Amino acid sequence: VNMLSIRIEVGQGVACSSFLCSTRETVTNAIANAQLPFQSIVNDLLPDLQRDPSRNAVFQTVFAWEPDRGWAGRSAEELSSSFGADVDASLVDEAEAGTNDTSKCDLSLACGVDASGCITGVIEFASDLFERSAIERLASRLVMLSSSVVDDPEMNIWTMPIMHSDELSRVMFEFNDTAAAF
Repeated sequence: VNMLSIRIEVGQGVACSSFLCSTRETVTNAIANAQLPFQSIVNDLLPDLQRDPSRNAVFQTVFAWEPDRGWAGRSAEELSSSFGADVDASLVDEAEAGTNDTSKCDLSLACGVDASGCITGVIEFASDLFERSAIERLASRLVMLSSSVVDDPEMNIWTMPIMHSDELSRVMFEFNDTAAAF
């Protein structure tokens, strides 16, 4: 598999639908220009780099969309109808990965659309860096964000909710309670 390292910036005031369209264009262009193997690019750009074999030289997170069910050949209408389905996430830490003793990177999310039209995902994570409960919260936030996109694709991406009200209250008020008796 040839990995593409892509940086995507999220501008202020951008609607989610516009962000997804520009991301699609960026990814499509990267795929069209992906003749060189990733390892060759790393070696050419960083020839004197003393690489730590336990870490990736360029990135620590990976997002993978299944190519046989990916967005490349789908119309906007087909994609938007896919988002009307349920979102399911499962977690795999290194111990559960089976054939792998270690994750290939710190965090990876692999998604696709199953035969019933449901967007599904698997999160693989380095258990020495993340606790399972933190990854479960991340998965919950991704599901909530996905639901927000379905509900209102024109919503400003910066204002989309990623926490349930009880968690938001805990972060905003309980964790931020700095009152101290002297």
